Amino acid sequence: MEPPPTPATPALLSEKNWQYYSIAVRLFLSAIVILGFVRLFWAAVSAHDTESAATFGWLLVPAIWLVSSAYGKWRKISAIDKSDPQLKVSRIINRVAIGSLAFVILGSSLAIAIPLQKRQARFRRVEQVLKQAQSDIPVATQTRLNFNSIMSRDVRTFAEFQQQCSDLRVALEKNDRLAVKKKALWEQLGRELDDPNALSLLDLYRQMSEEDGKASATLRSMMSCADVLGRADSSQRNKFESLCVQPAQAQLILSAASTQKLLQEVQKRGAKLPPDLVNAMK
Repeated sequence: MEPPPTPATPALLSEKNWQYYSIAVRLFLSAIVILGFVRLFWAAVSAHDTESAATFGWLLVPAIWLVSSAYGKWRKISAIDKSDPQLKVSRIINRVAIGSLAFVILGSSLAIAIPLQKRQARFRRVEQVLKQAQSDIPVATQTRLNFNSIMSRDVRTFAEFQQQCSDLRVALEKNDRLAVKKKALWEQLGRELDDPNALSLLDLYRQMSEEDGKASATLRSMMSCADVLGRADSSQRNKFESLCVQPAQAQLILSAASTQKLLQEVQKRGAKLPPDLVNAMK
């Protein structure tokens, strides 16, 4: 049986206390370094700077060294000193430091793991939306080509104009279904994205959808004009060009110019456009 520890001199007691204090200081410093790493990491992630976020891992090296150094010093403390009642306060400080470090490690792990899981889930949802939008590109392209084909006809008589409006009505119905679907996709992307650059690009696509809606409204006005003239006499029908077509063309030219500017801006941002739109911009 070991004899009870004899009271230490003040100098020796101070030296023994310092052993515990140095361990506590290392543990507290390690906790501070870990908190600094978490703060810098999330600042970089929030700014979508993944390269900087990865480089901040070097901050964990001194934290690991501090913990390793603290453990090495603790192992050097004798069993007698570990049970010495005169060092009780120092041991309590050590336990507080250990608890603080454990709390910081646990909290930091949760602070990184949980948001990252949410980001990964958001990324998967965004990827699904983009795949859906990508799958609609052939249909949207064909719809635009149909519109161009119908609008480029050489219409000379009112009967031909009526047929043109009839074909436009069918094409507009398809376009309306696409527009509703596209709007839902844009809204979902707006809820999921948090990158300012991506949101800015998404806003450009929304503006293009609005211009597309204006063009559709103009074509519907032209078709309504055709319906009205269909109930009028032949003298009025012969004026379909000036009464219906020319006003619509004036509005469509303005809408096309606005869409052209938006397409150019989208292309500057690096977005890949369908071939028919690229050709139309030349």
